[in-house]
Amino acid sequence: MPYRKDHGSDKGSVVGKLASFCHATAVTRDAITAPADDPTASGCYAIKDAKAQPKLVKRSVTIVDAFRTAAYHLKKAARLCVPSSVGSTPPQSMTRLKCYKIAKAKGTPAFVPVRVTLDDGFDTRIVDVTTPSEVCAIVDLGTTFKDVSGGFICYGIKDAKTSPKQPKLAPRTLEVDNVFYPGAPPADTRFVTLEKQKQLCVGADVL
Repeated sequence: MPYRKDHGSDKGSVVGKLASFCHATAVTRDAITAPADDPTASGCYAIKDAKAQPKLVKRSVTIVDAFRTAAYHLKKAARLCVPSSVGSTPPQSMTRLKCYKIAKAKGTPAFVPVRVTLDDGFDTRIVDVTTPSEVCAIVDLGTTFKDVSGGFICYGIKDAKTSPKQPKLAPRTLEVDNVFYPGAPPADTRFVTLEKQKQLCVGADVL
């Protein structure tokens, strides 16, 4: 499945398996709660560059988000996230994201972990926000494109050590439908099971 220009490149990609599922969440830090910017859920697929294309040109970007301003190097494209219906709830927007692996630029200090509380409607959990891992830019499928500076940066997260200890996330199976599974269920709908929280993606300006 080809798609076009984003903030990082204008390349075609091969879309692979469904790798993760993202859901909007409220974030509470230092007793201040930030509601979810976009209520849309997304199915995220592993991607790789289609053959017979030049490699991604090495590029440095400055990312401004709620946690800090820092410089990174863009690495290879990793995921394509598309709006998805969950059960009978349709997506609230049509924003699609292409996510790239990132590495901090020389001279950029290591990220100091931050403790926050996440509430996404499925689970409320205290987590430690750790290493930045990906930056996601808005992208269009097909022949049209958007070239914008807005996007998201994704941080790894892990359950915070608390007393009493937090219960493990209870597995939950969802019925997901999106552009790669159009049509009526069950033939064109993918059932996914939520097992573990891995990342927190927050809105960012990519400069």
